[in-house]
Amino acid sequence: MVASVEVSPENNLPKIAELAGVVGMYNFYYDNGRLCVPDISQETLDSALAEYNADIENHLLQPLREFKKDELAREAHEYIGLIYPSYRRELFIALAEEARNLGLTNRSAYIDQMLAWVKTVVSAVLLAEDAVDSYDTAEEIQSTSINTEVFSATDPEVTIRGALAIED
Repeated sequence: MVASVEVSPENNLPKIAELAGVVGMYNFYYDNGRLCVPDISQETLDSALAEYNADIENHLLQPLREFKKDELAREAHEYIGLIYPSYRRELFIALAEEARNLGLTNRSAYIDQMLAWVKTVVSAVLLAEDAVDSYDTAEEIQSTSINTEVFSATDPEVTIRGALAIED
């Protein structure tokens, strides 16, 4: 016996199955527009779908928001890492601290350009996360992205060699 309900694949299928008492990702499948769950009654699956639909905010939208915000943060982190890898950022932070301690204001200002640039990327992520939190549909949430091309044009192209060359 296989119970099935017609649902869009954009729904949180594992959550519907979980509400039906299914444990594990391999105990249900999606086929031709239908969520199929072996070894449960049709009534149980229908009841689970009704419960799911009664609270779309908690069963679909909120988990989707969290997933999208994590995705945006990971994408920004990867992008920043492509331009300024973490080991290099650590060196910049150490050099900036040393520059401040030694009063090397020009070196500090040079490095601060990179730190400010990173902050603009992070600020864009925070704005996108706020937008995601305000959306009421899965389509809006899923369509949220960050255009990193904008940041490529504003990269100050700060280098360790350039920072070390500044002695004042």
